[in-house]
Amino acid sequence: MKLKLLMVVFFVCGLLYTSQGQKRKDLKKYHVKNITETRTEDGKTIVEEKNTIDKNGNLIEKTNYNKEGLVKSIFKYAYNAQDDVVLEEEYGADGKLKERKVYLYNSLGEKTEEHIFGSDLKLQKKHVYVYDAKGFKVERKTIDANGQLKATKKYVYTF
Repeated sequence: MKLKLLMVVFFVCGLLYTSQGQKRKDLKKYHVKNITETRTEDGKTIVEEKNTIDKNGNLIEKTNYNKEGLVKSIFKYAYNAQDDVVLEEEYGADGKLKERKVYLYNSLGEKTEEHIFGSDLKLQKKHVYVYDAKGFKVERKTIDANGQLKATKKYVYTF
């Protein structure tokens, strides 16, 4: 039970931080709507990343820029009532969808499946996650669009 609680704490802590290291609760508390990362080099300031935050402190859109300051990629996110990411979409500089990921969770909040779709919205592959009785992720199975098992990744914990 202690180990499961510890794992849940680490998982939740990981979710509470955005890419800038800000706690979700602080972003929510102070009503942060946007975060912009810039870099100044050789006297020139370039925007590297812009993030849009929702009222719950969740990252809902991330725009990455190249060295010339042009859009490189855009990521959009959607969340469930428990603030788990349930949808992630990646768009190219041209604004066209490149990839869509759909995440499924069990009643304990553990990610059980990740469905990965291409730009044509056809399933490319999915990852299925298996947990032990303590709540530790012990396996990730990769299954192709035809339902064939392609790979299995094992997680071994030493106590």
